[in-house]
Amino acid sequence: MVSSRWAGPRARCRSVLAEVIGGVVSISHLTIDTGSCPGCRDQTGCRVWEVIDLKERPDLRSELAGGAWLNLRCDRCGTTRERHHPMLVVHLSPEAPIVLAVSDETLSTDDPFAGHWDLINGTYDALGPRRNDVPGPVMLAPFDVVATAAGRDVAADVTSAGAIAVPGDAEQARRYGVFVDMLRDSRAERRVNLALNRLLTVFAVDDLRAAFDELPELAGPEVRARLAEEVPRAQNDEARLIATARVELVRSATEGRFEEAWERYEERLLQLSRQHVGPRVNDLLDQLRAEQRGDAHRAIELGEEVLELFRYAWTQSAAHVEALMLTAAAYFSASGPDIEDRLDRVIALCQRAIDVIDAGLDDPEEQASMSSERARALLNMGAA
Repeated sequence: MVSSRWAGPRARCRSVLAEVIGGVVSISHLTIDTGSCPGCRDQTGCRVWEVIDLKERPDLRSELAGGAWLNLRCDRCGTTRERHHPMLVVHLSPEAPIVLAVSDETLSTDDPFAGHWDLINGTYDALGPRRNDVPGPVMLAPFDVVATAAGRDVAADVTSAGAIAVPGDAEQARRYGVFVDMLRDSRAERRVNLALNRLLTVFAVDDLRAAFDELPELAGPEVRARLAEEVPRAQNDEARLIATARVELVRSATEGRFEEAWERYEERLLQLSRQHVGPRVNDLLDQLRAEQRGDAHRAIELGEEVLELFRYAWTQSAAHVEALMLTAAAYFSASGPDIEDRLDRVIALCQRAIDVIDAGLDDPEEQASMSSERARALLNMGAA
């Protein structure tokens, strides 16, 4: 039973009235917590945060730590009730990158995660490439413990060798200590996941060296074992080729043969490009071009999909620049409430296009025609 580590003489949350901060952003968003008022018995609905990304909304950290969100007030009679709706907190700490906060009632069930995976997976999807900085496992904690954690240096507590001093209530300190112990127990798995995610950001031999310097786990047996497991599980030749290339890359780099590792990896990527990626890139680019004056949201989906493929092939190509610019244009044209986030994505895509151009395209003739594209990218960044 998950709840056994949390049980204590005072297991329920204690706090003051709720205060919900307005504003909706792409990851952090509000929802409605519906429940029966213990005073007037009316069914009340209160706006509460369903997901908070503290890297995106650092201003909400003090609100989390304050604990006012733990209880909700009935608009009709003023009576307070406990919050029931779960909340996913992203970037709570480097040692607690993703935490599902739940009520003690939910925590006492056999599977506290049941019914919440759509929220978790949807948030990972919304994070896009940023999910690489949010390695699992998803941690579970009661609402009040998340409030305590938001006001502390969780990373320091997790890595501390001594006892943790938590001011105030002894039971609350005990519950927070349980959370810290769970983070310590899962730290090795989290570091391995972070190391595997870091491989997805390697685009050159210097990146490979930097990754191994930053994350020694990349040279450890756990990473090699996880990568080796991906080969027999591959569903097709393309996935098998990618999995094999990753195994060879890490094995050679672990032995210190970085140049050889990267050279062999690029050979594998070239093979992947010719056999699998090239045809898919061409098809997606054709669809993206056709959607240029059509459905902007569909164009965004196509653009993000094809840009992911450029990680494996044609990175320094005019086609890559074109995909970046078309996707940026789609974000600029799309409608919806998240305009600031879309404009941030426009700027990031245009900057990436400039970086690709400045690094030099593989084809000199294509490079010679890039001055106008670079100027257009700069203009688009200014407009955004």
